[in-house]
Amino acid sequence: MISQAMGTVFSVASALLFLVILARDVIGDVRILSETDALSRLLNRGGFEDRAKALLRKADAGGRPMALVICDLDHFKDINDTFGHASGDRVIRAFAGFLRDTASAGHVAGRIGGEEFAILLPGANLVTARLFAEATRTAFCGLPVEGLPSHLRFTASFGVAERMPRETLSDLLSRADKALYEAKRGGRDCVRLASTPAGTRSSARSP
Repeated sequence: MISQAMGTVFSVASALLFLVILARDVIGDVRILSETDALSRLLNRGGFEDRAKALLRKADAGGRPMALVICDLDHFKDINDTFGHASGDRVIRAFAGFLRDTASAGHVAGRIGGEEFAILLPGANLVTARLFAEATRTAFCGLPVEGLPSHLRFTASFGVAERMPRETLSDLLSRADKALYEAKRGGRDCVRLASTPAGTRSSARSP
């Protein structure tokens, strides 16, 4: 009887453990889905901000530099108007896939708006982030997009900001966004660097 009772307890405990593991996996999958943009398969804005804030806290603790790149597809409304929204979606998917292939394992990339993307680069200063943005811009504008005329090429504009000590994500995004606006105003298909707030100094200057 004791042996049977112990066997029953063991079976129940095993079943409960299995349910706990299953529930944990389901919760994890739901969380991933809630943080992922369905079209681009990158993080959505909420998921990007959550991951970015966690990395900012780690950077504060370790004193590491960090930079943010914001990019926006050029003339996106014209793409939709000329070729249709399905073609616009193809361009978004192509650019997002390119970002996934280009970004390294430690980078955090997300689609934070309709045709706007952000990449957080832990450990990078302004020079490194600018090189990343320039390489991304140059490579993407040479790629055809599947399903669209082969001769067409698409471009993106970039704003780059290095995080200042203890700067919030909101302020960092704002500075990078202003640099992106300057890139748009400067003719698009280019990279612009954010200004440094008064009283602070970047850890590296642009060449």
